Amino acid sequence: LAQSLGGSMKVGDLVENQWGEIGIVLRQVGVVDRWVVHWMTSTHQVKVRAHWTHDLYPIRTDSDRPT
Repeated sequence: LAQSLGGSMKVGDLVENQWGEIGIVLRQVGVVDRWVVHWMTSTHQVKVRAHWTHDLYPIRTDSDRPT
């Protein structure tokens, strides 16, 4: 897995969790380091859950990576 996002998370980021699920960040929970993520599942179930930043890992494209 990639490194945790730390303080650089924003709405719209694609993320992965420790189980290999892929999701998109929908919003921040209050002003704390917690985010609501919509998870894409193979069973087409809607899964929206809140997670701490340290449990989320960014999915970066080459254009997102520093040079």
